[in-house]
Amino acid sequence: MKTPALNSIPRSTRDSGLSGGAFASKGNTLAFVLIFMTILSFLMVPIINIFTYSSITAIKSKNALIALNLALQTIEELKAKPFDDVESMLPTDWKSFEGEWISGGGEKIDYPEYYKLFKKNVEVVKADGGSEKTIKKLKRVVVSIRWDELNDERRSIQHVIKLATCLTAEM
Repeated sequence: MKTPALNSIPRSTRDSGLSGGAFASKGNTLAFVLIFMTILSFLMVPIINIFTYSSITAIKSKNALIALNLALQTIEELKAKPFDDVESMLPTDWKSFEGEWISGGGEKIDYPEYYKLFKKNVEVVKADGGSEKTIKKLKRVVVSIRWDELNDERRSIQHVIKLATCLTAEM
């Protein structure tokens, strides 16, 4: 008796035996998908941490840049004032950036709401040494900008940027 060739047996009969056939193929696929998803989940944790860290760093950089620009703006405003009036116009305590920011030409622009996080303090440092004539014509001004940020434990961290300049009376 001659045995039929494998190709002559109908496919449904050939794959339904105890050897597994299509059922074994589906089981292997499920196992491979589960293994792949497990490996992928382990790889995703560092990637998510990188994105979280970069967003926190971007916020810190943004705040430092705003503080630096506010300090520079304050110094430029002081340079525009008459030399003898500088000390009388300085804030005595930490002052928030609120209210009018830019005015002119019949138009005014207020500080953005976000700038209320920043506070400034301006102090005139007395000059040491030098002749009496030199000291009267020179003022060293220190502008400090302070703001608070929340860290990972939701505790407030205080940051301060200080800029200094010397103002001189016109001779």
